[in-house]
Amino acid sequence: MPKSRRLRASRTLLLAGVALLATACDRIEGMRIGVGYTAKSLCSCLFVMERDIDSCYADMIGAVEQVPVEVDADAGTVRASLFGLFTGEATHEPGRGCRLR
Repeated sequence: MPKSRRLRASRTLLLAGVALLATACDRIEGMRIGVGYTAKSLCSCLFVMERDIDSCYADMIGAVEQVPVEVDADAGTVRASLFGLFTGEATHEPGRGCRLR
């Protein structure tokens, strides 16, 4: 293969790799935001509005029902986790609402 073709092929592969990396980073950021949104929204719904979890899920957008959550009613916390890599935890602070940690 001539040198100019190899150079073009290398540039094309490099650009494809950069595009793939940018797409992956965007998806990762979306997952991180999604688990935080789930934890905070459920915390507010459960502990501030004092609704049951099924009622809360009915009002939420997207595929948040697919995100596993742990609710600790005694501590007033909701923890959401996706694949064990992305986690979000929200804590209810009486008189102030829920705060994402």
